[in-house]
Amino acid sequence: MGDARELPQGHGMDLRQDATARRWLNSLRDVAYDAEDLIESAVLQQQGDRYSAVNSVLHPISRYRSAQKVEEIRSRIRDMVDRRTSYAAMARELGH
Repeated sequence: MGDARELPQGHGMDLRQDATARRWLNSLRDVAYDAEDLIESAVLQQQGDRYSAVNSVLHPISRYRSAQKVEEIRSRIRDMVDRRTSYAAMARELGH
């Protein structure tokens, strides 16, 4: 992903100076980090499952928790898309 400051500037909007866009980009970064953490945890869990009988008993619980985290991330992404859509509509109305 390129530098966030290089995102849509073609309509007279400088994202570096727009607080709303900056907050949105920060949220995007946070969601990306959370998704990365979830993937890394799943990989580590998968490796640990090979070596531990206890993990095989706890595996359904871990999968349930992981599924909850995935759904939370998906929900956050949907909210972000909705906010971006609203923001873009406002910007169009303001002539940016």
